[in-house]
Amino acid sequence: MKNYFDAAATTPLHPEVQTVMQENFSFFGNENSKHRHGFAAHKKQDQALQKIADILGVAKNQLAISHSGTHGNQKVLWEAHKKFGRQNMFCSAVEHSSVLDEILPTNRFDPLGDFADIPTHAQFISLMRANAETGTIFDTQTLREKFPHAIIHQDAVQAVGKTGLDFENADIITMAPHKFYGPKMIGLIWMKKPQQWKSISKDTHTKNCWLALGMSTAFELLGTNNLSTQNFESTPKLAQIKHWQTQIEQHIRQTIPDSKIRHADLPRVPGIINVSFKNIRGGQLAQMLSDQEQICVSTGSACTNDILQPTTTIQFFEKNPDWQFPLRISLHSFLTDESVQNFCEALTHYCQTIRQQ
Repeated sequence: MKNYFDAAATTPLHPEVQTVMQENFSFFGNENSKHRHGFAAHKKQDQALQKIADILGVAKNQLAISHSGTHGNQKVLWEAHKKFGRQNMFCSAVEHSSVLDEILPTNRFDPLGDFADIPTHAQFISLMRANAETGTIFDTQTLREKFPHAIIHQDAVQAVGKTGLDFENADIITMAPHKFYGPKMIGLIWMKKPQQWKSISKDTHTKNCWLALGMSTAFELLGTNNLSTQNFESTPKLAQIKHWQTQIEQHIRQTIPDSKIRHADLPRVPGIINVSFKNIRGGQLAQMLSDQEQICVSTGSACTNDILQPTTTIQFFEKNPDWQFPLRISLHSFLTDESVQNFCEALTHYCQTIRQQ
């Protein structure tokens, strides 16, 4: 994992998470079945949700399991369609594709603005807590203050374990444990009022109890301090990631001219760097780093990672075509000082190589 710098796509699976899942592979039953194997699987799943609820400080019935963060977003948006109608639903222009695909193109707003571009009649508003490509943290508190009666959805997939979860200013939040050392193919939805989301809170789709247990272990490894709005950078692991981020950004500024670190002057979650190098396409640089050094980086969100055209997020934030093909560098706690230093040196070397071609 020393050459893996794409944690925003998915983090490595934590060994303790893997152990917990392996220990529970034998619980194969469908938790809806009315026999001993079903009861056993249901009990394990129930224990996992209770543990997560205790860590988050919420009620267990406020939580529901989805198949992924994307699936969780889709479930929320599909239910909102039925409740409010598409004309009354709005989202930021840089949401995940699972949200953008469900919102009218005319109903998108600037997440860095004052939200004046959202009409007062808005009944449902989706604003991610942190952006997957830039790491930018958005102002969910002001949004709630301006729209106290709207239903507010927060996609917190990139926020858990990196910045505080904002339960106060949201009505429904989606999460995915594979962004914080947990398993893929499972997600979590929190509902302030589960009775308003019966198709989600009462959902009986077949679930995997050992994935649920892996997810609860991933939450447990974060620790409760890591989930509060005040203490999100107080843990040693996050402090180390922030240190590596600063090291990489300083190295870029000092050794690679004509570079631009996006949103460096705005609040960002630790560990995500979005950087453009003039006259260098991020896709070309990522391919060279992979082929020559086995270093793994990306050019944007894994769900919209098209190297031939800028992502929706970059097109919105960056109007100058010279800076529209960035590299996304995202860090995790299994890196080392040596691997980060080697990455810095390789990045400089291959930027110079491309520019000399």
